[in-house]
Amino acid sequence: MRHPGRVRPGRTSDLLVGTLDLMPTLLGMLGLKVPATAQGRNLWPSIRSERDDDVESVPLLSMDVNWRGVYTREHVYAFGQGKRFVI
Repeated sequence: MRHPGRVRPGRTSDLLVGTLDLMPTLLGMLGLKVPATAQGRNLWPSIRSERDDDVESVPLLSMDVNWRGVYTREHVYAFGQGKRFVI
């Protein structure tokens, strides 16, 4: 991610970010209001402050094969169509 003057260049982050967080985070970066209907989180404050441990888990979704799950730093749990997976 590049945001000259606002994000330190060359930094590597371990912040967990899900696809639902992208729109609210980009709006936050632009200084725009995040709609109350947004399902993700505005992670811009975490990115700006370099707080990589602010997010403990992110949802995993796949509508085409009908499965759901959660991803953490230590585990991945997914289930769908009668099957469960723990990685």
